[in-house]
Amino acid sequence: MPWQGWAAVSYVGLFEMGITFVLWINALKLTRNTARISNLIFISPFISLMLLATIIGEQIYPSTLIGLGSSSAVC
Repeated sequence: MPWQGWAAVSYVGLFEMGITFVLWINALKLTRNTARISNLIFISPFISLMLLATIIGEQIYPSTLIGLGSSSAVC
């Protein structure tokens, strides 16, 4: 694998998975009611979509909204 591939794997592993997991575990440890914090996991796809649209100008397609709505309805 070229070095760019290893750099991408390292980025995803360290930042997108590693640091966020540590922050999530710390949030669960610091709260008195873990059920309140656990519910935040269901709004994270919506928050990510809004941040992508706001910060980098990602276009939101109707199919994306349908997918988010249908996955939310299942949960």
